[in-house]
Amino acid sequence: MSKKRRRPEEEETSYWLSYSDMMAALLLIFILIISFTLMQSKSQYESKQAELDKQKEIIKEQEQLLKDQQEELDRIAGIRSDLVAALRDEFADSSLNVKVDEKTGAITFDASVLFDVADSDLKEEGKTFLKEFLPKYCNVLLDEKYRDYVSEIIIEGHTDTNGSYIYNLELSQQRAFSVAKYCLTESNGIISSTDVELLRSVLTANGKSYSNPIYKEDGSVDLEASRRVEILFRLQDEEMIAEMMDILKEKSITFCVQLAPVPAITGICPAVSSTTHFITESFSSSVIVAGSPVVPHTIIASVPPSICLLTSVLSIS
Repeated sequence: MSKKRRRPEEEETSYWLSYSDMMAALLLIFILIISFTLMQSKSQYESKQAELDKQKEIIKEQEQLLKDQQEELDRIAGIRSDLVAALRDEFADSSLNVKVDEKTGAITFDASVLFDVADSDLKEEGKTFLKEFLPKYCNVLLDEKYRDYVSEIIIEGHTDTNGSYIYNLELSQQRAFSVAKYCLTESNGIISSTDVELLRSVLTANGKSYSNPIYKEDGSVDLEASRRVEILFRLQDEEMIAEMMDILKEKSITFCVQLAPVPAITGICPAVSSTTHFITESFSSSVIVAGSPVVPHTIIASVPPSICLLTSVLSIS
């Protein structure tokens, strides 16, 4: 029995059917690969976008923190100037004719108001003067607004250049002590017992002899002006400076988040090619030194109100 031979048309049809099946299978595989890639890219994009949103929230928190620190720094820096202004206002209408140094807040008394020449015992006129002066002074320095910043109230005695340094040192110390003793004696009834206790915690008395004389315009020593008593205050400079430095360190923040690139799939969804966030906070500060031969130097920092923040780049391809 002879075999039937296939016709060429049948062989050609069989060949194209096999080829089309293979191409359909390959196309299906490509579709599956593309679908998987798109889903993966979309998932990565959403993940990175969520991370970016989270970092934006952190940035907002940092902005608020820097703003709060700015306000705190401004408050600390203005304490001395506020105290000086408050003292000037307190004695503006006083009959004591007290002059407050506009830079340091130091108040100077003519020694002749308080003491006789070469004497360290308070005169009655001097006691009357202190009874009027001290309550006004304590109203400012011991006020709740300022008391935590005042580390010391200093009574300093000064003399002229007549006599030896040691003699004048003893005289100036005794005069400063006499003023301090009178101010701190509760029975004198100058200030309340509460203020007396507060004053005791910060008051000191020092004698300077003639180490800081007052000079006339011609360069000679003004003997009368040199005989004086000064009342000064010292702020908690070291604590204030340390606090300001802590704030400055906290304000020097660099915060960076780098998100990895995501492959771009054309025509499907935007892909984040790169996302970078930076927070850089910059400021300038100037230092003003209140120079005085008798007042400890005070540093006042000036910080601009603006805070330079944040460049954010989000490239969408």
